[in-house]
Amino acid sequence: MPVSRKFSVIFIFILIMTVPFAFSDVKRAQANPHSGNIWKARKALEAIDSYRIRSEINGRQLNEQGGEETYYFLLDQKIVNKPARSVQTLFKLTQGKSKTSYETIQIGDKVWFKMGEGEWMLSKADKNSLPASLDDLPWDALVARRKGETQVNGIQCVCYAFNKDDILRMIRDSKKLGMIQRAEGEFCLAREGGFLVRYQLHLEGKNLINAAMDGVMNIRYDVLDFHKKFDIHSPTPENSGEIIGGMALKNIPKPKGAKISATMPHMLILSAPGKVTAVANFYRDAMRVKGWSLGEDNAMGGLITLSFRKKDNHVTVNITPGEGGHLDIMISDSSQ
Repeated sequence: MPVSRKFSVIFIFILIMTVPFAFSDVKRAQANPHSGNIWKARKALEAIDSYRIRSEINGRQLNEQGGEETYYFLLDQKIVNKPARSVQTLFKLTQGKSKTSYETIQIGDKVWFKMGEGEWMLSKADKNSLPASLDDLPWDALVARRKGETQVNGIQCVCYAFNKDDILRMIRDSKKLGMIQRAEGEFCLAREGGFLVRYQLHLEGKNLINAAMDGVMNIRYDVLDFHKKFDIHSPTPENSGEIIGGMALKNIPKPKGAKISATMPHMLILSAPGKVTAVANFYRDAMRVKGWSLGEDNAMGGLITLSFRKKDNHVTVNITPGEGGHLDIMISDSSQ
């Protein structure tokens, strides 16, 4: 199955979720008591010490051969805001016989990524890389009918219902939605804070979202498990016993002030202060003390490459100037 088709459900998910919430000059949902408080709602959710977001999509659609196939999409996020920001994300997509999954863990400015059953890789997190959630969307623009107040996921909420006609009234170019044969849904907002707690949508039609799919789609989004103590911890190879050249990461020599920038199978990348020559001398001495023999010792431009051998194990250390006056140190297992 072509990649573009395989991931069409993801893009449809984003489009479908934003369509009912699109801003419009046609009419505002005056019944919505939280209208216009998008940023206030976001801040209210960020003020909660911990919670979980679970998004699910399932349905059926026509594949490229004209046959019908089912699909299932899951995005499960555990979010801790206090005492320190951390996010754990699980993503799964099953489309026909194709399955895709990945996990990420972000703690502070570090993010770990694992594809399927592969190994964890560590990198530096972008300041804007924390996963966004639907509470950021302008749901206040949707024309909907108030259903009343009720408890949803342990939170007192005001709930609203909407249907096909409500959606079409909000979209200036409704042709982009395709032929919606049926649509019904609801969303529930927290009475205190106004953040989105639940969103549900059942959609049926043809040529939906610029002819990307025909069929049926069910979407459910929940914010739940408020104040639950999630155990989000580092899955680095240092904790899981990953080795480079027969050494656990925690036993690999590191110069003073060095910090892990990234890890991946059989490779460790450090950032450290100092000069290239001084750090190279550190590794010549530290590896010798651990019983390693120095082989290659080359300098080219600002880069110094050192190779070490111990029995059947080979390790290469590359030291080069990095950003902000720091050095980049790449330690890799070069055993054959």
